[in-house]
Amino acid sequence: LNVGVNKVRFVSPAPAGVRVRLRQTVAAVEARAGGWQIVSDCVVEGEGLDRPLCVAQSVMLALPASDAATAAAA
Repeated sequence: LNVGVNKVRFVSPAPAGVRVRLRQTVAAVEARAGGWQIVSDCVVEGEGLDRPLCVAQSVMLALPASDAATAAAA
């Protein structure tokens, strides 16, 4: 489940037509609410650009399959 994002910075604009990619690395994993909270560092890059387009931390909650189905139905 998507919990949200932390520390979002839009560093530079994306020129029209530029190809983009996301680099994501796991920063932390903690037991939380019957599952695991996963915090990832995310960097959105534009091909051929010196600076990233966006830098953020993504926060997600991973639940066991039975809990995830119940949460999605709610």
